[in-house]
Amino acid sequence: MSYYLVITTVAKPSDAERLANQALELRLAACVQVQAAGTSFYEWQGKNETATEHPLHFKTNQLRKDELIKFIKDHHPYDLPEIIAIEIQGIDVDYAKWLDAQTSRND
Repeated sequence: MSYYLVITTVAKPSDAERLANQALELRLAACVQVQAAGTSFYEWQGKNETATEHPLHFKTNQLRKDELIKFIKDHHPYDLPEIIAIEIQGIDVDYAKWLDAQTSRND
């Protein structure tokens, strides 16, 4: 089984909390960490922009990764959210078991 760190950013802490709680309720991620706000610099629609954003780090497995990415796209407040999935190359076996249990479907 493969495991992933899925990253996105949002402007408002309330959006971060909403996405994190919904992903956990749907069992799409075992854990979501909302990071401290930072400053992002980027070009958008031909203009250089600066924004304060909160990174979210979702931990999930290969069985839930695509569904998590779709959830983020569908529920994100941005028109074009950053969504990056990084495959975890090393993971503690006991943590992986916990992650699998947390993301198992209840249907």
